[in-house]
Amino acid sequence: ARGFVPKTSRATARVGAALAAAVMEASMALGGGSGLVRPSVARQGGCRPFTAAFVSHRRRISSRASAADEAPASAPASAPLPDAPRARKHRKDTEGTRGDRRRETRDLRAPAGVRLEDVPVASDALPERTHPSHRLAPDVRRDPASFTEQFRKKPTALLVGYAGGNYRGNTVNHELPRGSTVDDVLEDALFKSGGVKLSNYRSRALGRLKWSRSSRTDKGVSSLATVVSLRLELDPSVWDPTKGGDYEAKALCEKINSFLPEDVKVFGVYSTPKSFQARRACVKRTYDYLLPARCLGIFPAGTSPSGDIPSGDTNQPWPGAPRAAGQSPARTMSLFREALEAFEGSHYFHNYTRRAAYARSKDWDASLSVGGPNSNGGRGRCGSRVSDPMDADADVLESEAEEQDASAKDSDDSVSSAEESSGARFVGSRRDGVYWLLERDDDDLVGIKHNRRIESFVASDVQTLRLKTKDEDESHMSEPFVRVTVRGDSFMLYQIRKMIATAVAVALGHYPAELIPASLARPARVVTPIAPPTTLYLHEAEFVPFAKNKSQKSKASHDDDDDDARSGTGATFHNTRDSVELETVNHRPDRLVPSSATRFAIERFREQTLDPALGPALASDEWDVFVSNLFRSRVWTRDGKGEKQSPAVAEVLAAFEPYAAERSARKRELREMDAVLEAKAAEGSET
Repeated sequence: ARGFVPKTSRATARVGAALAAAVMEASMALGGGSGLVRPSVARQGGCRPFTAAFVSHRRRISSRASAADEAPASAPASAPLPDAPRARKHRKDTEGTRGDRRRETRDLRAPAGVRLEDVPVASDALPERTHPSHRLAPDVRRDPASFTEQFRKKPTALLVGYAGGNYRGNTVNHELPRGSTVDDVLEDALFKSGGVKLSNYRSRALGRLKWSRSSRTDKGVSSLATVVSLRLELDPSVWDPTKGGDYEAKALCEKINSFLPEDVKVFGVYSTPKSFQARRACVKRTYDYLLPARCLGIFPAGTSPSGDIPSGDTNQPWPGAPRAAGQSPARTMSLFREALEAFEGSHYFHNYTRRAAYARSKDWDASLSVGGPNSNGGRGRCGSRVSDPMDADADVLESEAEEQDASAKDSDDSVSSAEESSGARFVGSRRDGVYWLLERDDDDLVGIKHNRRIESFVASDVQTLRLKTKDEDESHMSEPFVRVTVRGDSFMLYQIRKMIATAVAVALGHYPAELIPASLARPARVVTPIAPPTTLYLHEAEFVPFAKNKSQKSKASHDDDDDDARSGTGATFHNTRDSVELETVNHRPDRLVPSSATRFAIERFREQTLDPALGPALASDEWDVFVSNLFRSRVWTRDGKGEKQSPAVAEVLAAFEPYAAERSARKRELREMDAVLEAKAAEGSET
């Protein structure tokens, strides 16, 4: 009878009514209560699904029976016994939620002549180690000239570009001074332009604005295509062409850019549905990385117009391993491109990120034995670091000390944690950070969160940048470099820089090329180097089409009435809010795609702002430090000369061979099964 809802015929309805009446009589006979099924449900000829409600009711019946047995004899038999107190489910954490905000503003009163929404709210919900510059002064007010009565709170997407050399990424970090991140600068500009109310300004993690980024960049990383979705206060007429607007709200962009520094710019303000979240809607991301040619041992006297690899300056010392000192620049570029191609496809990139940031916590495993992953009232997984697999690229803050350690040495923290892990059997060397697990290690699990798909990973020939001044009167050439372009669904922390650094190590003879496929296997544990972040930038992002909201559906349902409305006989919209929303939908594109004028503005920003910032970064000394640190890689013995390879590498490669053969056989078997199923489906369609 589980889930039985009769809706098919009268005969089925009669069976359901009889079954419901029988169950109700039986439950009343057992416990003397009101029964498992409500009388109204029984009269309608149906019964409620017997799931957790059935078990809870049986427990109440048994508790009543035991209470009646233990009651004193003087107690009247007909007196109703109260239900046993139910244990409440997990209470939702209300910190930072709407209920928490109501408590903050319960006794708040606005001064004379000031709106309540423009009164600053106490920032007690901010973390304890918040920098003083993040706390609002009592006299802060929103400029009355920056907004009008026509302003409405609308779901919006901002297309933003920035040169990240002066910022600590586009994230929220209350421990740093205000203005250290791109998000700080952007929120301040939106507040000054009237797009953010004072009551929503500087909220914890920008939660009151429903702030979401399409990509989270690290410290020093730049972008030309970051999209931020939020709820912004604006006049909807900025998107109406009949009122001087356009679907990218260029007038509003100019207003916001007037409060932004030169290295941050908003290219477009788009109207979006309420369900749009930039991080979830972004399905493809393309990054560019400028690698100085000297890091590959290529020292061209000048780049030829045809783009061919020049012969180079033979007087420069070879920066790679001694065993590869005699190879030509063409051979080096060939090895570099082959190493990049090895990353293409869907793999587990756990060795190319901070593995602990994407690993599930022990609380998740403990919850499986208690009541399942959603035992906390259906609100998701337990543990602070564990969430939906779609949240795998969630914000992970990094400190400057960790960044310096990662560039100077190959993540000693991961090696020390591996030494302290459980006693799972392995081959290789945990001390050197190169080993292969022979059995499951519960302290170092690799799961779906470490899986990513890379569509393409290519490298250009050696080229240079023409760096122009702001007045475009003078220009000079940058240092020769190789442009590396990677396109994929999403990327983890440090992933791109670690993959490029590993490909450089292969091209210079430090890493064997066979180690890259082995490092992408789940049992492999390999410490990988990391490249500098200053020349990495987001070049392009692709989004799914917008979902239709209620306004669009209601508009479609009223399309038949448009002709009658024009003649004065049909229904019309009298609600002002609904009319404004319908006008906004009419001027909204199907998906977030910049126009040709916006693409021209992005290209101009790249030439005038981003390229001049990347030019000095290519000539920085950090690249020499990066190349010299490859000799300290853990694939070599600890002599610092890069001449003798660690025996752990050979052991890992030997363990990978049968693993790769088994995986290939399994994939071949699955392809054959798919072919058989497709053939049967084709035969069925023909018949």
